Amino acid sequence: MTTGQRAKRGPYRKGLERRQQIIREAVAYFAEEGYRAGSMREIAKRVGLTQKGLLHYFPTREALLEEVLAHRDASIAGAFEAAPPANYGERVEAIARHMVDHPGLAALFTVLSAEGIAPDSPVHERFTERYRGGLARGAEQVAALQAEGRIDASYPARELVALQIAALDGVQLLRAYVPDLDPVAVIRLLGELTGMRGIGITPTQPAARKPSADAEPGQPAEPQSP
Repeated sequence: MTTGQRAKRGPYRKGLERRQQIIREAVAYFAEEGYRAGSMREIAKRVGLTQKGLLHYFPTREALLEEVLAHRDASIAGAFEAAPPANYGERVEAIARHMVDHPGLAALFTVLSAEGIAPDSPVHERFTERYRGGLARGAEQVAALQAEGRIDASYPARELVALQIAALDGVQLLRAYVPDLDPVAVIRLLGELTGMRGIGITPTQPAARKPSADAEPGQPAEPQSP
């Protein structure tokens, strides 16, 4: 590595570290004040910058909010994806565990999601997209696991996922008032009651595919892989 490359890497690394510092402070600040009342001047003060200096990293409050929400989403996604893919119940428990380990992000989400209920809220559209997208993706994953026989198919996939989202949001809010409540235990119980936990075991009898319309009469159906 040349001296010039080192010189470039140094300022670049410092810039990234400063951005991360700003995002961390913004998470705490928006969790305390909400987005509507949020002030770029106050965030700049918290990180030891002038407002102009802060705008060098994030030109608008909206741009900073996008980074804050992206940081939260990436953190949640990391916890979710680290759990066994075939065990949806454990993956949802991982989200509950994440809210315990990251109380600042949990508080941020609770405050902003409540603020976003009003149609004219600056975050209304963002949270609408997040809830609808999360529900659709979750329902697709659960439906696939139901088709494989890994989740009880007695309940509609979309309603199961909606129930889990509602439980996660509800226990997150409840814990703000009842700090000794264990979100993981609550979500685990829900998973047991709905058959979403303890899955991931290969079914003893895979479901058979229905013969296609052009299959020869009497030809056995192709088995479905677990």
